Amino acid sequence: MLYELIQPADDLPSVYREVIDERGYGFHHFGYATPVFDEAVATMRAQGDEANGSIEVPGVRLAYFDTRDALPGMIELIEASEEVNASFTAIWKASIGKGDTPAPPAPPSVPAS
Repeated sequence: MLYELIQPADDLPSVYREVIDERGYGFHHFGYATPVFDEAVATMRAQGDEANGSIEVPGVRLAYFDTRDALPGMIELIEASEEVNASFTAIWKASIGKGDTPAPPAPPSVPAS
């Protein structure tokens, strides 16, 4: 399990700013890493959920779905690539005092669609 503390450093539109402006700071999303990213996105869309923010950089694809009508927050789908798995492993190792290198930086802020 990973807890993220996210605070936008600017006033630009983003999936984070949208929630802060709507209801203030607090719980934002559940993250779900999946090796079948495209299928998971298609499943969310088939259920009537649309992505309201996404990002694709080398080694990382993720999409946010606004599920606040049914859940207490959004769902963040994360493609479980080798790079993402290595990043989560580095974070875990650092948390138990076995990390030999710092965890890689988080991806940039996700713009609102």
